[in-house]
Amino acid sequence: MNDLIEKKILTGEKKIDIEELLGHPDESTEKEYIYFLETDFMGPWRMFLHVEFSDSKKVSSAWVND
Repeated sequence: MNDLIEKKILTGEKKIDIEELLGHPDESTEKEYIYFLETDFMGPWRMFLHVEFSDSKKVSSAWVND
């Protein structure tokens, strides 16, 4: 996930391309896809990948939070 964010691999991609790469989002709005991420690093932990779309329906930013 860090590579996707730090290298801005998702930036500029269309919604269809994001779904092909990451699958259907766990939650979505017109402007954002949210994917639930789980890790066992230091115990179970849930994080969220946010993919935000611009008015042109392309990724404008992506970030992870917990």
